[in-house]
Parts: sequence; structure tokens; C-alpha cells
Amino acid sequence: MTLDRAWLLGTARAEREALGRTIQYTPPRCWEGESPSPGWRNRDIVAHLAATEVAAAAALAGETPGEVEAFVRSLGGRPFSLDEFNEYSVRKRAETPLREVIREWGRAADVFLSGAAAIDPEE
Repeated sequence: MTLDRAWLLGTARAEREALGRTIQYTPPRCWEGESPSPGWRNRDIVAHLAATEVAAAAALAGETPGEVEAFVRSLGGRPFSLDEFNEYSVRKRAETPLREVIREWGRAADVFLSGAAAIDPEE
């Protein structure tokens, strides 16, 4: 099954904007509350999204995602675990002001979408 490129990029952009609005209008008291994902606060979800968007944008640009690289070094030879990376990236942002984490996610999402749109359709 092939997805229409313009539709896919448009849908991704609309989803980014919708999530941005949801974040914008979430009452501040809710950020420290438990998310639907057991053991994660709502702010942890945004930290997770920021980490993965930054990594995805770097990978799309042909760069090595620095945070992933630092995590792998921290493993000391142990196998990579996605769950451990998620915990690492959320913990790394635990003391960062929430607005800064939100801005990191938004910038990375925009860079990723711009990079995806710039790929030659033949590629």
C-alpha cells in the first residue's frame, strides 16, 4: 500500500499543530499529573516526544542523533533497550522547565516535517 505523499505530509503537519494546541491549552496543574501511560506524568510524555522528534530529525538529516549516541555510551556495552532510552531521555529533561521541553519538541517536529517535505518524491 502506498500513501499519497502530499496527504501524508499534510496530515503530519495537522497532527503537529493539533498537539501543539492541546499542549498550549492544557492547564498548568495537569502537567505533573499521571498520564494514561502508567508511571508517566503528562510532562514525561512531552519529554519523550521531544527526545524522539530530535532523534528523528537528526536521522532524517543524515546525522547521528546525539542523545541516542550518549545513551549508547552510557550502556557500557549492554544491549540497547528502547524502554531504557525512553527512561533516560525523560529523566534527562526532568528538571528542565516544561516550556523549554515543549519548545524543544515543537522545533524538532518542525525540523523533521521540513526535512521530510524536502525529500525528492522519487527518493
